[in-house]
Amino acid sequence: MTRKLDSIVLVVWCLLTPACTHAANAQRPDGQEVLSWDAQLPGMVLSGVALDCHSLQDAWKQVSERFLARSVLVLAEGTYQERPFRFSSSRCKASDVFDALIRTYPEMQWSIDPQTKVVWFHPLPRPYETLLNRRLHIEQDQLGLPMQTGLLEPLAEDSQLGLDVKRWGDAFRNTFDYPVDVRAGDWTVRDVLNTACAANPTKSFYVQLNDERARAYVTAFNLVSDALDAPPPGAIAWWRVHVDPRSAMAPTKEAVISALSDSRPAIRSAGRAYLEAIIWQISVEDWIREAQGRERSWLAVASLFVLSRVEGSTVRAAVEELQSAEADLSGDAPPDLAILSALLLAKQTGEAAPVKRIAARRFTKTELEGVLVEAYALARRSLTLRRVLSEVGTDWLTQIEPGFQGIETSNAVRGFRHTQ
Repeated sequence: MTRKLDSIVLVVWCLLTPACTHAANAQRPDGQEVLSWDAQLPGMVLSGVALDCHSLQDAWKQVSERFLARSVLVLAEGTYQERPFRFSSSRCKASDVFDALIRTYPEMQWSIDPQTKVVWFHPLPRPYETLLNRRLHIEQDQLGLPMQTGLLEPLAEDSQLGLDVKRWGDAFRNTFDYPVDVRAGDWTVRDVLNTACAANPTKSFYVQLNDERARAYVTAFNLVSDALDAPPPGAIAWWRVHVDPRSAMAPTKEAVISALSDSRPAIRSAGRAYLEAIIWQISVEDWIREAQGRERSWLAVASLFVLSRVEGSTVRAAVEELQSAEADLSGDAPPDLAILSALLLAKQTGEAAPVKRIAARRFTKTELEGVLVEAYALARRSLTLRRVLSEVGTDWLTQIEPGFQGIETSNAVRGFRHTQ
């Protein structure tokens, strides 16, 4: 097997955003820098592995979903021969499974992106650095872009990038419109996919190359399986890297709720990613109803972040909780909880009153800094919320963070051009 580790240009924004913890290195809650989740995936220990797959695509899907061992799959017509894949081991590393895939499909190789450490499976004749290497320039930093409709689809409209994107209906857009932060600078299309992967551990891409047309057809892929009855190893590894380095087992319900309620936005973000990874194994509405005090409101916020990305999607128990707690949120509730709750209520109901009440609280710069990334993500994903912000005004935000100016009219990547 050949691994291509040559450098590519990739810029990951680490200012004020939880995404900075998803690069080649991550910072634990205690401040210590450790290898990122993607960097640790090949060495992740798996137990009781038994795979019987009818094709490479099936094998890639099963490995990705059952173990949350994320990789990007790239195929081109005629580059490999279809054959079944079988592998069993009582105890092995994820890299052992990856290597077994290459032994079964010797026309393929797996590579590691040198910056994000995302794993890619791709045809052997093609060096990693030649994949999706059309270049573009993005003129300004942009937070919280909806991955599918705010980043990939707008880029696909530039025919010179050679990118075609699978379009989805509302249900799948709700899955794939998670927030991605991009920074001004020079990118390749490959960089965009790596950054989109780094923003959410439960998502990946299947890429089909069309050499005759010199184009790539990209399909977003959801790694969250409804067939599991326990958290996959990759989810537990994510928790250990980003939340609790002492944890060797799956976190308890109480630990997850604590992370979702944390005052640090990076921990809240990591907790929501873990929640998404196990979402089919729990009842979020039951968790909300059973929680106590402000943890109920934080659970409501988290569930709406994960399960209500597009207009019209909702979690009834979450909205009811935020409505019932509105008096507290408008009073002495912590600024981060108050702001996020008000923005989510405006998104869900279209009512401006919650935003007007928090705007009147005159938050300080320090209070706002802990919530701006999440506020960007909510405003990007919802036309209803952007209309409310246009009505109420964003002075209460822009006087602290000028970059929020104009958020009420934009949800897609702006100011990009093809450069090659």
